[in-house]
Amino acid sequence: NFISWSVPRLVVTNGYMRIPDGEPFALTVAGDMNLIGPSGILWVVNGAIACGGNLSLSGVGSALYLGNSPALTNVQTLYCTGNVTMSTSTYMYVYAAVTNDTQTNCGALVEAAGNMSLANNAWIYPYSHMTNGGSPLFRFHNLSIAAGGGFNADGRGWRGGIGGNGLGPGRGGAVVASGGGGGYGGRGGNSEGGAAGGSPYGASNAPVHPGSGGGARTGYATSTGGRGGGLVRIEAEDTIAIDGTITANGGIGNHG
Repeated sequence: NFISWSVPRLVVTNGYMRIPDGEPFALTVAGDMNLIGPSGILWVVNGAIACGGNLSLSGVGSALYLGNSPALTNVQTLYCTGNVTMSTSTYMYVYAAVTNDTQTNCGALVEAAGNMSLANNAWIYPYSHMTNGGSPLFRFHNLSIAAGGGFNADGRGWRGGIGGNGLGPGRGGAVVASGGGGGYGGRGGNSEGGAAGGSPYGASNAPVHPGSGGGARTGYATSTGGRGGGLVRIEAEDTIAIDGTITANGGIGNHG
């Protein structure tokens, strides 16, 4: 019955703190929350984090994990009253839960009333739900990304097929010899073996869906299609300054 924890301040330094799956867990920090390296790691597998001060990740290898369970059905949330600062070589992994409407709802929400800043080699990895398409949403007042850092959603969209068709609205088809590429902003590529690529979908001026998975050759359990590109969805009240990278390419399959 340990489903909530409230503390005046939280510091995780040179250690690993994991709150495992189960009932949704509420972590409330009244003041600042600091993850300090080397490898100061906090992982809330299923729950909500509320920080009443500033959130900072510093020191090589410090990381925050939110979510990471395909069975999650409640929105994973991180809310910070102050600023969120990620120093060099720090990381944030955000895993979305399922959602009833991937266009209007999100499977995970990371929000700061203040500013969000990513230093060189600081990375945020947003994972869409691989079988539902629910995706993270990020909201800040201002966002700044230094050169060498950014958001990386490569291969974090719909799941590729396992011995068959991929998943998602634009899933890649499958034949005995090969699988077609997944679609989204454009049609997926047809395979040399004759498997059809997935159809395009979504709105070009408001892309709010992840990419679909590629197909895999049928009859081979070890053949997997590439996972679709994920979704990087950011809302800022004022300014977004990007000197780094935002990427959401599709993944590579395995012929098996």
